[in-house]
Amino acid sequence: MGGLPSAWAQDGGAAVGLASPVASAAAPAVAASLAGVQSANIFQIAPDAAADPDYAQQTNGERAKVQPGNNAPMWRSVGGGVTGYSSLPKSEAPEAGNLIQPMVQYPGSRLTSAGEAWRQVRNNWLIPYGGSLLLIALVALILLYVAKGKMGHADNNGAPVIERFTPFERAAHWVNAGAFVALALSGIVMAFGKFFLQPVIGLHLFGWLAYLLKNVHNFAGPLFAVSLVIV
Repeated sequence: MGGLPSAWAQDGGAAVGLASPVASAAAPAVAASLAGVQSANIFQIAPDAAADPDYAQQTNGERAKVQPGNNAPMWRSVGGGVTGYSSLPKSEAPEAGNLIQPMVQYPGSRLTSAGEAWRQVRNNWLIPYGGSLLLIALVALILLYVAKGKMGHADNNGAPVIERFTPFERAAHWVNAGAFVALALSGIVMAFGKFFLQPVIGLHLFGWLAYLLKNVHNFAGPLFAVSLVIV
């Protein structure tokens, strides 16, 4: 066959490949390099971890001998509420050593971790009913204004004016009023802002605003309590 290379010959109309001297010499070297490699049977499935009767008591190191990278023992301890070490005093932070809080069930929530149970109560009860109470209070104020009108100070008709509160008492009053307004506005935005404010200003800006108001809320709380005692 004129077009075939010299390594091929034609026998009875069929092309027959002749062994190349280079390939024959390389074959033993390849076989020698793969001598330590053993093939694995893909149909042989390793036993399930739960098949071991001592699986629940195994540590990560013991489990890794059979299943490398299996961190189930560690996460089982975490989910079980195992208390670890914390430098915070037990009296001040009793749950500081627990990564996941214990299982509880609050009214209106399913049996779950304490943090998730509080989230369910907040979303299912406090947010809808608390918002309804705020709207009811606002409607009541509007009705009072419509019924009674503006209620101000009566005319003194030229009578002498006397000091009723000292400057310190007036300052405490206005500090208390300012802290109350700060708490009210920041609390409303943090609790209900994602329903009426976030669609308007966007998620990014609302996140920064909520972060700022959270710090305002934290500082205004003690200020409101102290000024309320003074008033």
